Amino acid sequence: MKKNTIFIIAIVTTLMLVILFLAFLSAKKKQSAEKTPPVLPAPTLPFSPGATKRTIESPQAVQQFFRDISKGPIPESALSNGIERTRFKNKDGSTMPLDDFETAVGMKLSEQLRPFLDNADYEIFYCPDNNSDKTFGIYLGYNVEKSYTNLYPDTLTWMKDWEKTMLKDLHPVLYPNINFSENDLGQKLDFKNGKFRFSTIRLPEGQASSINYSVIGDGVLISGSPACLEKTVSLYEPIQP
Repeated sequence: MKKNTIFIIAIVTTLMLVILFLAFLSAKKKQSAEKTPPVLPAPTLPFSPGATKRTIESPQAVQQFFRDISKGPIPESALSNGIERTRFKNKDGSTMPLDDFETAVGMKLSEQLRPFLDNADYEIFYCPDNNSDKTFGIYLGYNVEKSYTNLYPDTLTWMKDWEKTMLKDLHPVLYPNINFSENDLGQKLDFKNGKFRFSTIRLPEGQASSINYSVIGDGVLISGSPACLEKTVSLYEPIQP
């Protein structure tokens, strides 16, 4: 009888210990849940200025793009951001090679600079101006695999060599809505140093405009407006706090 009593007491004691242990775990779990804040969905961040990009799916559509964009209304995204940027893609989603874009639009790049440009890192951009018109420009990125110590100073030299034919070579991109005569394209350009390297040019109907460029850490930016170029430089080389 004594052994049975001891056995029963042992069982009851064990059950009580198990119950107390489970109660302890339950209390700890509840306490942990109260301290852990609920998981909230990540906030949707707004686009940075000029981050919206559109795509063109074939070289044949490039010229139509420029015809449409040069004459069409300015979209709300460009008005709100102050700039609109475009990257071109093929039907398979891959970037349209710069070689194909160059041929399609009818522009010509510097023979000295071209071997050091990335065939997939380029953009067309435009800025709305005060007359509800558009000022165009182009970004040409370096091929990082071909980068070397003196690439930046060498690019400055190549750009100066390119200056004399820059209007003729880039007018399809910088002035897609202007019909230049051969005489207009052959005008002498006089580039000077300012905030950016620039030259005034004469448009066919006598208006004055300009070509402006900047060599940045990642490549080259060229625009028909110093204000638009400044906005674009700020996107690629933001001021550090």
